Amino acid sequence: MQDKLKSAVDDTTLLHKQFTDSTKQFESYVVHVTGLSDEREKVAVELQAENNELKEKNEQLTLQLAC
Repeated sequence: MQDKLKSAVDDTTLLHKQFTDSTKQFESYVVHVTGLSDEREKVAVELQAENNELKEKNEQLTLQLAC
């Protein structure tokens, strides 16, 4: 009976450690993905601003060529 109890406690301890490790890995993954998403958003905003500037310059050049 003692052996079964010790085995059950050992199994439970092992499962708890595996769960804790998995949870930490998942949390790290979420932080990483969130960081990538934030970086993507930052780059998208920068590219949109650059695109708007280039459109404006293009319109100015088009008007200058038309005159």
